[in-house]
Amino acid sequence: MITESLVNADKIRFKFTDVAWIGSITRDLRVCYAWAATGIKTWDDLEKYKQFNMGAPAQGTSSFVNSAVLKNMFGVAVHHVMGYAGSAEQRLAIERGELDGDCGAWSSVPPDWIANRKVNPIVSFSPEPIPGLPQNVPFVGDLVVGREAKDLLDVLTTPDALGRPYVTSKQVPDDRLTVLRAAFDAAVKDSQFLAETKKLDLPVVGPTGGAATDKMIEAFYAVSPALIARARAIITK
Repeated sequence: MITESLVNADKIRFKFTDVAWIGSITRDLRVCYAWAATGIKTWDDLEKYKQFNMGAPAQGTSSFVNSAVLKNMFGVAVHHVMGYAGSAEQRLAIERGELDGDCGAWSSVPPDWIANRKVNPIVSFSPEPIPGLPQNVPFVGDLVVGREAKDLLDVLTTPDALGRPYVTSKQVPDDRLTVLRAAFDAAVKDSQFLAETKKLDLPVVGPTGGAATDKMIEAFYAVSPALIARARAIITK
């Protein structure tokens, strides 16, 4: 929704500067992977593949944006199959051979897929190290060439940095918002909380406080009209 509110502002008539940000627990640590049966093991393999079928519920969803970047920024032969109800249905379609892979949170990939090497991670959409992801998997930002392309990728991946946020109304009084933000900052550093997330295999990477999140959102909406137009072209083709 954050991306859509920028590139399709005529349809999504809402800006996320219009909410009060409490903070984000962790980045959305996204990875694009291929079903091992396709024979795709590396980025080079993916670039040479004739047709890579990827699913999504609709345009504008996170998985669609990631796969559209692969297709329209890097020339990967992605074929979009739309209309899946969600990631669970997409994973079933991958097992059935209808789809060749997906892009999503690495922590959401079924553990047996990873343990039994049923999937091969191809490219990461997170600049931060992802727990459990092999170190040789490239970061998509290292694959683009030129400042303009890097700026475009930044626009399309900024929402990933705000992956698990808490927000409240702008009508909440400033003193109460200060208390909420302080409580959030304390919670994401709490040893018991971190122990529980580790037990549940839910990584906490790069938690961001409310004030820092405000700055990220303001910068997101301050990009040039030309860059917005390019971002729109990438994710609507």
